[in-house]
Amino acid sequence: MLDLNKLQEELDKALANETKESLTTWLLEKRKKKKQQFANNNSMKQTFEEAALKCVMFWSDKSFRTSLNQNNGDDSPNAGIGFMLMNMLSLTAQETVTEEKIKKFENKLVELLVETKKRGAAKWEMELDVDYHPSKLLEEAANFAEIDPQCFPCKTWTQIDDDNVATAKYQYGTNPYTL
Repeated sequence: MLDLNKLQEELDKALANETKESLTTWLLEKRKKKKQQFANNNSMKQTFEEAALKCVMFWSDKSFRTSLNQNNGDDSPNAGIGFMLMNMLSLTAQETVTEEKIKKFENKLVELLVETKKRGAAKWEMELDVDYHPSKLLEEAANFAEIDPQCFPCKTWTQIDDDNVATAKYQYGTNPYTL
């Protein structure tokens, strides 16, 4: 934890005893040291639970609060019909989702991810994805919350790596990004 009093004492001492140039050097060295401490401090790494929550909130936002969330990347001449039909189904399903159901879904999905991690499951078992159908954990959480899986955007996934970094890809043709 950052001790502001100690830092203030060090700064006061540096101001009283040093020139402007050496004070700048002192501040830069202090900043470099803090960055190094942050990089070396494992306790400052994100926990699996924090990464899981980020993934869950991503799915909650994209599934229940984002309209027209279906894009399978089809660029054929008849693609518009498929896009329209998929989004009609999704919008109809989204209309039945309440805030209470969303909270049930979010809580259950976090619980499922943490339980899966604790039992030592393979990394792929914790990936959440929808190609055209939701992965096991997404489907289980949706069923628990009585939410129609048609809400989930297709061609979308999240994963948590060994360093507890959460990554997501939303819809077809987009690049993955860190949550």
